[in-house]
Amino acid sequence: MALRNFGPLFNLARLLYSAPETKKRRQETPKGFRMRINGFAAVALAAFALAAGGPARAEKPTRFWNLTSKTVSDLRLAPAGTGKFGENQCLNDKDKEVDHDERLNLAGVATGTYDAKVGYEDGRVCLAKNIAIEAGQIFSIEDKDLIDCNK
Repeated sequence: MALRNFGPLFNLARLLYSAPETKKRRQETPKGFRMRINGFAAVALAAFALAAGGPARAEKPTRFWNLTSKTVSDLRLAPAGTGKFGENQCLNDKDKEVDHDERLNLAGVATGTYDAKVGYEDGRVCLAKNIAIEAGQIFSIEDKDLIDCNK
């Protein structure tokens, strides 16, 4: 990782380390006390500040992006080929359905290949097979991905 990515704290440490000793700076420093940060200390200080004081990054949710032409009211996922579909993920949405071009945060979905059962408001149910899903990423289903549609 390049040192320039440590941000403002590193810039301050670099400034203190590389600033030339000026008469004014010597006058501001108490007699006999000279503080100088070497390169190793600057890196250690920046790394410690990032590790201890930086805000914890929240894990990104896995999201479904509805690119079908209709509103999805039921979305269930199963590991590919098992037919063991889980809970309706649309219940995670505030209005319990996913409109066209809307994204939905999914709960309890790990990285893997899944089959999806997609249900619509009119009662039509379709399958989408072998969908690659990565945790923390967005995946989409389009009309062309749907097979075995029935009502």
